[in-house]
Amino acid sequence: MSAHLNQQIAQALIDGLKIKIVSEATQISRFEVRRIGLSFPDLYPTALSPQEHLKILSSLTAELTSLEQAKAVVEGKQLKLLAAARRKRLLDDYELAALSGLNPENIRKMTWGVEARSALPA
Repeated sequence: MSAHLNQQIAQALIDGLKIKIVSEATQISRFEVRRIGLSFPDLYPTALSPQEHLKILSSLTAELTSLEQAKAVVEGKQLKLLAAARRKRLLDDYELAALSGLNPENIRKMTWGVEARSALPA
């Protein structure tokens, strides 16, 4: 999704949209917008109007933001479940690591001090 957004940013810049306008539409710094624009040297101008570019950029930005928020919620739930399973000694760190795809040391660091009361039933 972010790769698609980056390509659309570069395409908008190729088609003549100003960096400041793209930066405001995507809520990305001007420096990053410029860097993204320079990283796609093989694009050619399209027949899209500036309004169409802004509409595409706004929708992609909104979708990416909602995906990031959903990811944060899922990661929070995962952390609480790992902490609860570790505290209740349902699985040891190595079993949790095998199930979660993390290494045991990261699980210990991540779950240290995490409140896990509501994650698992008693």
